Amino acid sequence: MKIKQASDLFATVENQAVVKHLNWIDAATDLPHAKGVYILAMQLSSEVTLDIGKLGAHTLPASIYFYVGSARGAGGLYSRVRRHWRNDESKAKRWHIDYLRTPMQMLGCWVAVDASDPIEECALAKLLASHPSLSTFVQVGSSDCRCASHVFYLSSA
Repeated sequence: MKIKQASDLFATVENQAVVKHLNWIDAATDLPHAKGVYILAMQLSSEVTLDIGKLGAHTLPASIYFYVGSARGAGGLYSRVRRHWRNDESKAKRWHIDYLRTPMQMLGCWVAVDASDPIEECALAKLLASHPSLSTFVQVGSSDCRCASHVFYLSSA
């Protein structure tokens, strides 16, 4: 599967209005200095068991993973996603993604810069949850909302 094309990943998703605003970034230096939402794309080459903060130990299968987040603070997408891009063991673990990121290779990310009608992080997570090839990693990345998850992985990887 070509993950660089949002239209390929979301080909079976009905809400193409959201998808058309996603732009693929494959280098942290290319991130926009703006507020918005993002989907990290990461690869885990072999199964691993990780402690994910208060969620405890979870076994992650080898697959391609997607994490949905938003960056609406002072540093915007550039600061937030750049932090996630860094794979540094000494980095403070503030979010679930910080625990997941360590064993994974960053492939890139999609970003959608806020416009007059910004895309909501949970709406984007619901699009991923509806994708037939993705499985939900329950309770991860969604502790501050009512979504089942903001982390997904390819079921057929």
